[in-house]
Amino acid sequence: MSFVEYQPHQIVFLECEEKRLYAEVIQTVIDRQLCWARPLVILSRGFSDAEHPLWDNWQTSEIALEMLVDLRQESDLLLPLSWFQMAVDTEVIPVLAKLSGLKPKPYSASDEAIVQHHYPSAQEQLQQFIRALCLANQNHANPDREETNKQ
Repeated sequence: MSFVEYQPHQIVFLECEEKRLYAEVIQTVIDRQLCWARPLVILSRGFSDAEHPLWDNWQTSEIALEMLVDLRQESDLLLPLSWFQMAVDTEVIPVLAKLSGLKPKPYSASDEAIVQHHYPSAQEQLQQFIRALCLANQNHANPDREETNKQ
């Protein structure tokens, strides 16, 4: 089986449950068929289109926290190379532009408590995404196991 050898700094994505996780390739380990990548952002797939009416107003909308999760401070990933897909420039550039303009807002203690109560942290969302991705790929590789999980 042949794999794409991604280049360092190339942007790739993982897709699971209507979400995409965009990441920057650090290194590919062809011998082990792994990709070491630095996560950048999780984006709800329905909002990845720059023409979406909510896109321009995401900073002023509560839906922004559901659309875009900044993962630049989170742990690197080491996952099977076959799970990654190459990101298309025209798709990822608007996302990265919005991400680069993202600045933490100063919250009062009560605002911070509300945000933490309603929205999981970036680390929690990354963990949830990776868990779902691993489960989906485990079930895809072993269809009999998926039937067992449904029962």
